[in-house]
Amino acid sequence: MGKASLVGKYAINFHQLGPVHKSYVRNNSIWKSYNRGVAVNGVHYLRVQDNVLYEIRGHAIFIESGVESSNLIEGNLVAEVFASFSLLQTDQWPAAFYVTNPNNQLSGNAAVASDGHGYWFYLPSMTLGAQASTSQSPNTMKLGEFSNNSAHSNCHYGLRIYHGHSPTTTAQYTGFKSWKNGRNGIIGGELGKVVFKDVTLSDNMVAGFEVEEDVNPTNYANGDDGSNKGYLDGGVIIGRNPDNIGDFAGVAPHGVITPRTERYTIKNIFFGHFDFSIQDPEHEQQVLEAAAVGSCSHCYAQRQGSTDSGARTTFFSGIKYNQLSSGIAPVNRVIRHQWPYKAIYVDTDCSMIAGNNGLLGTPTGTCYYTHAW
Repeated sequence: MGKASLVGKYAINFHQLGPVHKSYVRNNSIWKSYNRGVAVNGVHYLRVQDNVLYEIRGHAIFIESGVESSNLIEGNLVAEVFASFSLLQTDQWPAAFYVTNPNNQLSGNAAVASDGHGYWFYLPSMTLGAQASTSQSPNTMKLGEFSNNSAHSNCHYGLRIYHGHSPTTTAQYTGFKSWKNGRNGIIGGELGKVVFKDVTLSDNMVAGFEVEEDVNPTNYANGDDGSNKGYLDGGVIIGRNPDNIGDFAGVAPHGVITPRTERYTIKNIFFGHFDFSIQDPEHEQQVLEAAAVGSCSHCYAQRQGSTDSGARTTFFSGIKYNQLSSGIAPVNRVIRHQWPYKAIYVDTDCSMIAGNNGLLGTPTGTCYYTHAW
């Protein structure tokens, strides 16, 4: 199914039909497709439910042009997604679920072993293709639903939001589970009012969670309360499962990597199994430790003119680790800075230092950290 190299010759293709309230793609098995799995272009209210897609070339479940809305993508399993060099450029890093309009519902899906990403929210500033228009901006549209999805063993990211998402109302990505991905469990580019809630992230090679930029400035001097900003709230982030040691040769991941912009918030997170180190590949006499927190997403010494090199502020609260009674291995290093090796972390309830010292109680007050422990 799916004819290679021919645009539109997909295994299943709903093409510019408008509202299709009575239509669905349900309980199908699509395997060894040489050209996508299910394509949705210019369609609204379609239901794509309880399908299995296996060995698909190019984006597997493909929301194409950015005008599609109110479609339900639920309970699908997509496994083994291969790169294609005869479709879009993005198909060279394919996604099990490729989404160009956030105003759709994705719930209870599983993305496994893609050459690229599990879920890729590629949200353009205008709609694309035959329905291209500057009057609609998918990157500012509301999120329909993203809940209880999972991704594992993808070559790059479990969930990637790129270039960004800056909706007018708060978007909440909820209950996402992501593990054993070649880079991050979750990465966001330029985000506005985007909330990640109750995540479970484990055994990701670079970081469990990373946000590059919070694009909503907050001017507290003018009375802003910060309600226009995004944050991470609730979840478990594991560095390395003890049963998965062999996959981590030469890798020392972070739990979270904080943005290169001001005043992001991370709260109510449990960190565990950041208890190992590797030989630093750049300094033979030094070790590189896995760490719960890293600074300055995508700041590189080689890009000093184009990336932020300031010490940016991130707020933390409700942080837990080193809970010896839980049977979870400790966090040996809480913070490992990245270039430019400076940041300001405001530990609003002192839970970071309480966890680091293995204290049962949580001191009150405000704690500031500007250097690695």
